[in-house]
Amino acid sequence: MTGFKPLLTTHGIDLFENPDGGVFGYRGREYAGSTWHTGVEWRARRMPEEFDYRVASRHSGIAYFVQGCPDCVCVQAICRADDTGEHCLDMSCGFCLNGCSEDEHDPSGWPA
Repeated sequence: MTGFKPLLTTHGIDLFENPDGGVFGYRGREYAGSTWHTGVEWRARRMPEEFDYRVASRHSGIAYFVQGCPDCVCVQAICRADDTGEHCLDMSCGFCLNGCSEDEHDPSGWPA
């Protein structure tokens, strides 16, 4: 997709940071969404939506377009099926082990 090295890969989306601190994401070669600061507030957009939305922070903006806490590094299907929590421990998933820092568990229903 690009010559930049991903900042993080989460929820199947590679995240790249802009020089201004905003973040955009690609699932393979497909644009997934982005978050940016307008100088007044954080905004976020995920594809294929036509509009962007105000969000509380950069973390919340990333959570909006990846559809879950960006600190979660587990394979979601395995994580959901593993009642022991062993998968999350093996992956050292910060979200599962410590909880989301901004309580963005599953914002897939946004905007509310």
